[in-house]
Amino acid sequence: MKLNIKILFLLFNISVINANVDLDIVGFVDPYGGIGQVALSFIECLKTGLKIKLYNIYPEETRLQDLSKDTQKIVENSIAVNDETVLKNESNDVCLYTHILSTNKWDNFLNFKKNGISLAYSMVESTHVLQDWVDKLNSSFDALVVPDISLVKVYQDSGVKIPVFVLPMSLDLNKFKPKALEKNKKTFVFGNTAGFEARKNHILLIDAFHKVFGNNKNVILKLHGKGGGQYENIRKKISDLKSTNIILIKQPFTKKEYMDFIYSLDCYVTVSSGEGYSISPREALAANIPVIVSNNTAHVTLCNSGFVYPVKSDIAKEAYSEALGFVGKNFNCSLSDVCKALVSVYRNYPKFHKLAAKGSVWVKKYDIQNIKKDYFTLISPKKVVLGDINDITNDYVITNSQSLYNKYLKNIGKK
Repeated sequence: MKLNIKILFLLFNISVINANVDLDIVGFVDPYGGIGQVALSFIECLKTGLKIKLYNIYPEETRLQDLSKDTQKIVENSIAVNDETVLKNESNDVCLYTHILSTNKWDNFLNFKKNGISLAYSMVESTHVLQDWVDKLNSSFDALVVPDISLVKVYQDSGVKIPVFVLPMSLDLNKFKPKALEKNKKTFVFGNTAGFEARKNHILLIDAFHKVFGNNKNVILKLHGKGGGQYENIRKKISDLKSTNIILIKQPFTKKEYMDFIYSLDCYVTVSSGEGYSISPREALAANIPVIVSNNTAHVTLCNSGFVYPVKSDIAKEAYSEALGFVGKNFNCSLSDVCKALVSVYRNYPKFHKLAAKGSVWVKKYDIQNIKKDYFTLISPKKVVLGDINDITNDYVITNSQSLYNKYLKNIGKK
């Protein structure tokens, strides 16, 4: 009987509003990693069907290389957020903020006239969110969107009161073709690509690799990054160990260089102490490359899939971010557990290659073609439902916020 009452409640609170809208994105585009891929994720999913305007936070740093022509056009026609035209803009549909909330551009965003629905896409790599972020989210947005289910509790426990939706970042995974198992391969390559930050635990990975393989010329570890505050420490560590089989690469990659790097690996490894999503492990899986990941924060989603090697990661420590300082907790792995993971994959490679092949099917749910419908639903739903949860389905948005429900009706339904 209770179930029937619930169904009736939902039916009487459904409003059909199937309509295209205008989307204003405040952020920046970087196809080579980091927070700049959030705006790109929305543009790639929604550029066919919606009118998108990018309000560019870093127009001077914009790179168009490796972007499709229609995406290039959107970026080229972007408006700098400090441009006076921003103050005159009246966003009547949906405004999406994709940059970090700790930024000197925040006042420019506040000057943006947001008459429609205001959304923030945000993530953190620890167990807590800065109070400043919480205040900004509660006062300036109608809803928060996060890339992983683990972040819902993190933001809510930190004090976020607005609705929180989960929408994973979309990835172009179809470009990764299955890498076949190479028999009688003489050289085995482990690898990682990430910023050279303390949170990424490069030193721990180096120590484990060197302890297990020493200077065995038949086993290589490749570490790539564009930069970061730990680069010199990492370089010195490799030098002090007199390692001859650890390759350190510090340079921005083009799309081709990145693809070549991924395909040069036999196993992708990341033992970071905290993540908000994690793109490269998903891309490695899409290429049938075995993956080792630390079992913490947003990595738990990957570990729960059953298609990666999960490294126990429950050594709590104060989380430190080069950008934000100390916020919440991160979780480390033990040296012995990382060593065990490297040895297991190396010695049982055919087994883990088969596992990765299954993972390449599972991970396709994050591909643009399979997830963009959810993106359209968030911005321009066919229906909006007032219920007791916050969720995005293929056809409708359900929210427990009367305010957000009313805004969907007012700002989209009127079309």
